[in-house]
Amino acid sequence: MKVKSILFLLPLFLLASCGQESSITSSTSSTTSVNDSSHSPVVRTELSITKEPKTIYNLYDTIDLSGLEVSLLAYEDEQLVSSEVISDYVVSIGGEVISDDYIFTTSGTVEASINYESYSVRLLFTINAIKEYSEELEIVSLPKRYYYLGEEFSLDGLELMFNSSYFTLDDEEVILSKTVSLDDCRITVDGVDISEFTFDEAREYSISIRYSGNRRNLFAEFSVFYYREDISGPSDYQEDEDWDYNGDQMTVEITLDPDDTSYDNYYSPDEVSVDYTYYDYGKISAENWVYAPSVGDTPLLVVPVVVPGAEGVDTDEVWNNIRTAFFGSSDDLEFESLRSYYAKSSFGQLNITGAVTDFYYPERISGVNPIAKLASEAAQWAEETYSLSLDDFDSDDDGRIDAMWMIYVGRNSNASTDYWPFSSTAGNQGTIENPLVNNYGWGGYDFLDGIYSGYENDASVLIHETGHLLGLNDYYSYSYNGYGPLGNIDMMDNNVGDHNPYSKLLLGWVKPYIVTGNARITLNSNQYQDSFIVIPYENKEYVVEDGLVHFNPFDEYIILDYYVPDNLFSTTPRPGSAYYNQIPQDKGMSVYHVDNRLANYSNGSYLLPDNPDEAMTIDNPQRVISNTEEGGTGYAESDYGLPFSYNAFDEIRLISYDHTYLSSRNSFTSSSLFKEGDIFSLDRYASQFVNGELDSHNPFSYQVEVLSFN
Repeated sequence: MKVKSILFLLPLFLLASCGQESSITSSTSSTTSVNDSSHSPVVRTELSITKEPKTIYNLYDTIDLSGLEVSLLAYEDEQLVSSEVISDYVVSIGGEVISDDYIFTTSGTVEASINYESYSVRLLFTINAIKEYSEELEIVSLPKRYYYLGEEFSLDGLELMFNSSYFTLDDEEVILSKTVSLDDCRITVDGVDISEFTFDEAREYSISIRYSGNRRNLFAEFSVFYYREDISGPSDYQEDEDWDYNGDQMTVEITLDPDDTSYDNYYSPDEVSVDYTYYDYGKISAENWVYAPSVGDTPLLVVPVVVPGAEGVDTDEVWNNIRTAFFGSSDDLEFESLRSYYAKSSFGQLNITGAVTDFYYPERISGVNPIAKLASEAAQWAEETYSLSLDDFDSDDDGRIDAMWMIYVGRNSNASTDYWPFSSTAGNQGTIENPLVNNYGWGGYDFLDGIYSGYENDASVLIHETGHLLGLNDYYSYSYNGYGPLGNIDMMDNNVGDHNPYSKLLLGWVKPYIVTGNARITLNSNQYQDSFIVIPYENKEYVVEDGLVHFNPFDEYIILDYYVPDNLFSTTPRPGSAYYNQIPQDKGMSVYHVDNRLANYSNGSYLLPDNPDEAMTIDNPQRVISNTEEGGTGYAESDYGLPFSYNAFDEIRLISYDHTYLSSRNSFTSSSLFKEGDIFSLDRYASQFVNGELDSHNPFSYQVEVLSFN
């Protein structure tokens, strides 16, 4: 309330009434007499309000004294002889000294006292009543919210605003705002005064702000996050993995023409070029789902997500278990981590790198396609929080993050909601400089805690769903009616064991022997790379260039391999667990019927071409044959406009030696394997083929005999 002081003479008429009742009341003064030879003047000094401020307010308005001028007046024989503007006066109401931010909290007449030295003058204010009053404390801007352990917490940047509104008795709305000083607030962390709190562990902390409003205490909250470690990009967790090369071999004799005495009609793996993989398919398919590279270093961005309202589960133990399940060592786990599994299954050709962020706390998970939106939000959050270059997670520079994983914590999985493990595409396409999320996985922490397999840090669901991120289909039925052409024993069927040779072929990890007539082949077991046989239909023609036969895996054919229950087939989920199926412990020949012909998509309809090799040479091919249906029960080939009879086709079926038609109820067992002296032919096993023939109606007269196991 500092006002410039001046000294001047005022004529007496300036102190007269201006025609309205003044709110200025009485003042105190002092009087003295001065004696001289001719006259004894009377001198009087008083404090006076020479300029009146605003005096009419509404309840909860802030006082405005900007127009107030206070002067010390001197009179001699009642004539004003001097006037000095005072700047260091004090204003008090009810005995309390007030400042410029004083708020009127009662209606009616309020008396203020203005004091200077021994002088005082009173000022009256009229405070009108109001109605429908409301008030709030608003956070205008937040301070830094993300820290690494050891960093010092700071409130710099925190700005608060006090907002209030009301209606006058004349129904005029008044809205008021003012900046709030942090010194006027009580700030606590998890209920402890911030000056006494130590941020000493990696988790979310709740910052609470209390401010005394006009009618009540007001509160505002925000969170800060302390993280375990900084992330600059994907880490390489690669290490040597143990693998038991058992030395087992199987010799088979394959006969097409009994009169032909030669048995060398085949191409060995080093003479085969596999033209396409699922990675290639994803780049041009009608699905707009671009798969992660299945060969080389493939980075995963892993974000643990705390379900809104479930704060408190963000513990070190949970976070460490998540990282172990993704990137841990085989030595630390009963089964495998995601990384170690794919290092082994791919024969060392897929090295999954990556990073696990700290917990992400979305405000909500809702709306149309909420998980796809969440994936994009979480990736952006990770980029901003860690100053990441997301192009480090785009190994093939196609403008898409190779793969992203979100693990939700704080809610158990439920198949009837969004809280159930799945993989999908967000459909986004970015640039090399700014890649976006296309390919993502979503799964619950409860799947990692052993209730499904009996293992701790169980990565089996992560492994299965990552199979989808690489392009593999499910090999079980979505109709829950027991249909299951692989009989439960496969990673893409019931989350157990290894990937079968067909899956590995489509991921670019193995190359086959290809039979073109009579052949006698000694084959290593399935624990070795490039140790399986493809038998095509009889009239299949291959292009051979530079000594290599060009093989298209998107076709129909028979696969043979020598099944040995070692390595990834050696660990079985525990009895009573959700995934428990006893992996066959005998050795023997496995026989698979594959039909993965692609359809051409054009003008809203699909067509299986006569030559399957054409499908990958046009735009928008589509996989239409799968194991995920039983004839006429959803997810069927007829859903693509194909003939209804195609619904009975399977992408891959294990042909069981004992003629058992495999399903989720009739599992793949030791009796499904062919032993020494056993013979396979389509005629003998016609019941396990649609209409007793290949789906394409092409001829298949081959006979396979197991000669020996070594």
